[in-house]
Amino acid sequence: TDGTVVSSEQEIAAELDPAFMVRPESLEFWQHLDTVVELKGLIEGVVAEVLQRNTVAQYEHIARRSRPVQEFVPEGVPLQEQLNILYGRAPEGKAVFDAFCRQLVCDIGLDPDLIVLRVQADDGKADDKIMRVHTAAPLKSRKRASEKARDDYENDGRQLVDIVRASIIVDNEDDLEAVVKRLNENYVANECDGVRIVRFKNRFREPMPDGGRDVNYNI
Repeated sequence: TDGTVVSSEQEIAAELDPAFMVRPESLEFWQHLDTVVELKGLIEGVVAEVLQRNTVAQYEHIARRSRPVQEFVPEGVPLQEQLNILYGRAPEGKAVFDAFCRQLVCDIGLDPDLIVLRVQADDGKADDKIMRVHTAAPLKSRKRASEKARDDYENDGRQLVDIVRASIIVDNEDDLEAVVKRLNENYVANECDGVRIVRFKNRFREPMPDGGRDVNYNI
């Protein structure tokens, strides 16, 4: 109340009435906040070094322009029936999507199987996590899809857009620019080879609170 700024849980505790007990979860919150602030500082340092041009930030967000899933999933049927339809089509969709991603990477001169990141397992028992330029992913689990439809979309499975997903990972600004330019210049305004971008979220334009940046496409 006197305008004093505190920066840690210890200083907060020192300012409090001794008769007041700080709850453990409150201290945990401030510890996590300190970690987030430290992480953001590290990320911003990397960004300043790697993204010297940051031209990707020029691309504006694209709000969801259509909902292709709604074309083949009926409205008003129970969620589990909607998921039956989605997961019945998902394997075929995944094959087409993975082929598109690999071809995109090859077209700009990158090796889709090149390892760009290796994350060591914490316990030394599990296998290291390998991230390639084209990192395919398994289908979103049906359990997780059901939870997301319930919690975020009022049990409307037709709103789900990431049952089939993948990542394209690069480690330099030139390759980042090449991927984003090819996608945005070829698949935004018009459909090309049966592919069209229906939503685009650009976190290089508006970073996440912790400083994280990426681009997300719905295709």
